[in-house]
Amino acid sequence: MTKETEKAFKILYCEFKRRRKSGASKPAAMEFDAQGIQNLNAFQKWLPEDIDYALQELKTANYVKYFITGDCELTETGLDFMESKPKDFFSELAGLFDLISLFC
Repeated sequence: MTKETEKAFKILYCEFKRRRKSGASKPAAMEFDAQGIQNLNAFQKWLPEDIDYALQELKTANYVKYFITGDCELTETGLDFMESKPKDFFSELAGLFDLISLFC
């Protein structure tokens, strides 16, 4: 997995965690529509093609389901992978997410 794809995966996972903390069901928090992904503050400076490329790479790794519509869904495999990471693995996103509230 490239560093850029890893960062995209971290963004999606942190958004998943944020949604869960806000009361969303697990299935709902795992789903991302194409427009919603591009509208995430953390992706504002990304080109749409770079987001698509990262999602394709994550699909190949079986960490997301990526649909032709541009929508995606985190998989249990992807969640397991991210849940095994230490909190400091996400430190580069501290300016975009309140990591303390997400991981405590």
